[in-house]
Amino acid sequence: NDRETYFSSCGDYFLYRSASTNTWGAAKTKRFKQVKEGLSNGVAHSPEGFEIWQTGSVSVMLSHAKKAWREWDAEATKWVTRQGAGVESRGKVRRRPAAPDREERAVQTEPWRGVTQATQTW
Repeated sequence: NDRETYFSSCGDYFLYRSASTNTWGAAKTKRFKQVKEGLSNGVAHSPEGFEIWQTGSVSVMLSHAKKAWREWDAEATKWVTRQGAGVESRGKVRRRPAAPDREERAVQTEPWRGVTQATQTW
């Protein structure tokens, strides 16, 4: 979908833009291929239309970032809304030189609540 993907520093999870749901999703890295092919929906999604790189007031963006995020509840086998779930804060991202087999790579230069993020566009 020509949008960036952000990976956790430990490599367990990633954030991606879902064109089909108009949301940002979080998924386990082991499901990367399935998410890319549209065969997996991840473990959490933002409210519809939410943009993590929204311009304007950071306080307004962050107030919207914690509203109506939904998570997959494996025990209940359904999506549930978690009050207070969502983006806590954002860090800075800088581009790194592209690898020959990748279009773009970037790395976050400041930790986000102790977790460093990276990005990749496919």
